[in-house]
Amino acid sequence: MQDTPGLQTRLLDWVRVKGRRAPLRIYEVLNHLAPDEQKRRQEVQSEINEGLACRINRDWDGALLHFYKAVGKNPQDTLPRHHIAVIEQLRQRDLDENWDGAIEANPIA
Repeated sequence: MQDTPGLQTRLLDWVRVKGRRAPLRIYEVLNHLAPDEQKRRQEVQSEINEGLACRINRDWDGALLHFYKAVGKNPQDTLPRHHIAVIEQLRQRDLDENWDGAIEANPIA
């Protein structure tokens, strides 16, 4: 995401939404959180980024390593646990050879 002065964000995931061919990066805006919580979430961002890069490359063990490190750094953060669950599901599936690492976003019914 482009840096916007005063806007604190973190990358959540790499998803494909209905009607779009290219995956989108989804970000969380952190400004509404207390400064200490913003800092805790940003401290795990490098592990989230590395884990997502591993997922894109189908390196399941590498992805899990980074996401578990993120859990260790901030056990209250649910994002790394979400990614661990996604990896556990993906590693059980036969993925198309053209799979690009994005997960399918589930539309709200």
